[in-house]
Amino acid sequence: MVIAAGGDETAAALAMGQLCGDVWRPLYAFARRRGCSPEDAEDAVQGFIATLLARRSLGKMEPGRGRFRTFLLAGMTNHLIDKASLARAQKRGGGAEHLSLNMEGAEAGYAELAVDSETPERAFDRAWALEVMARARRRLGEECAASGKAEIFQALFSESTQAGNYAALSTQLGMSEGALRTVATRLRQRWRDLIRDELAQTVHTREALDEEMAALRAALRD
Repeated sequence: MVIAAGGDETAAALAMGQLCGDVWRPLYAFARRRGCSPEDAEDAVQGFIATLLARRSLGKMEPGRGRFRTFLLAGMTNHLIDKASLARAQKRGGGAEHLSLNMEGAEAGYAELAVDSETPERAFDRAWALEVMARARRRLGEECAASGKAEIFQALFSESTQAGNYAALSTQLGMSEGALRTVATRLRQRWRDLIRDELAQTVHTREALDEEMAALRAALRD
């Protein structure tokens, strides 16, 4: 996906749009932990992404040369340090190519995961990990809906239910507890597979993918 974002114009626009939509939350968390106000953090994220678009920065990346996550973190750090870039960010990219981001609820999402003792880098990594998991979960929900398992997915993965209470959930779903446990195991394995697939979009080798999985697990630890 990263390679596509630096390719021909049509493919680049589609890939860049998806990538930017996927990564703005970690960038926002990083900016907030660096001391930006909510408004300045939004502007900084918009400005940084506008810069990526204007400079076609992803076209300069080569397979095997660093992680996309590391590239973003370094770029955002430089963007926040550069006062001239921050001034341009406050103008939402000026006359540069602009990508509209739906940043509604950005501060509420940040408040849910904010930990006072975290460094900006730690906040970025944790927000990135949660975003990857959320995308994989949405994909799993779509798969379950397509295969007639939407109700099971909702029961097992909804935050409003007690997913571990298999006895109650099996009665609710009209299936045996053993059958529900089997389905739950399969769906959670599929979720892990989809998480790996999400990460695979921004790395080039199996080794790099394994390292990103390890980084994701580390980011979620207390």
